[in-house]
Amino acid sequence: MIKPIIDNNCVSCHNGSQFPDLRTYQGVSVNSEIVKEQVINRTMPIGGVLSNEEINLIKCWVENGSLNN
Repeated sequence: MIKPIIDNNCVSCHNGSQFPDLRTYQGVSVNSEIVKEQVINRTMPIGGVLSNEEINLIKCWVENGSLNN
């Protein structure tokens, strides 16, 4: 459920040319706390808006260990 959110809202900028690289599970997982903080603060995505449901999904995913599921 997290991958489509990241793919649709983050990867256009965070595609290896800008930190963090969010193209892979490893890239998202290693930087999951940063991702969580940025979406909760609504700092990211620039030029886009995540729904409250998407933000809560990311928050819960990170708090539950950022599993690859």
